[in-house]
Amino acid sequence: MFLRMQFDAQTRSYSSHPVPLREEIIFYKGERIGRMLTRELDEVLMIVDIALLSDFRNRGFGTELISHYQKYAMDKGISVELHVLSDNPAYKLYERLGFVLTGETPLYVTMKWTP
Repeated sequence: MFLRMQFDAQTRSYSSHPVPLREEIIFYKGERIGRMLTRELDEVLMIVDIALLSDFRNRGFGTELISHYQKYAMDKGISVELHVLSDNPAYKLYERLGFVLTGETPLYVTMKWTP
């Protein structure tokens, strides 16, 4: 019940933005292993959410996904931004891929990559 409430709140929050989300299902060898939500605003590609099934974490899939979007942003001449929980292990991945800290709140940090 609690997870359903969280999911519904997240869905409402995402859909309240005037720019629609692009939702992509991530497949590996025909199996659904995650999803990615992005939103493109003026000069920024916002990575809204990345979720990989636990069996597919720490195996290079996240690096490949982020690198794909960095190439896309480079081709368009735009930056990539995201928010991540400050204690999320993915923070190190984003740093390694060239994202820099641009802001923080008690729970989240904002990071940006510029081509």
